[in-house]
Amino acid sequence: KNYSKSLDLIKKLENSETNPQKQDLYFEIKYFKALNLIGTGSINEALLILENIKKDKNNPYSSAISNSLLLKLKILKLKN
Repeated sequence: KNYSKSLDLIKKLENSETNPQKQDLYFEIKYFKALNLIGTGSINEALLILENIKKDKNNPYSSAISNSLLLKLKILKLKN
């Protein structure tokens, strides 16, 4: 698993001004960015993104984020 490479590609997609699919992929970009951030150890940033996704009931990934996942990330955050 190469989280760093995946994260670089996701950031390029996220920062692309000319990508016509950027708006259509907004929810996917945020969700998969957070998962890759967890893989690279950037727990604080991932936690913020996932908490925002969880709060947004219009986001199709909102229901995929469990309270137990958020709790586990908060515990990891405290350990680091």
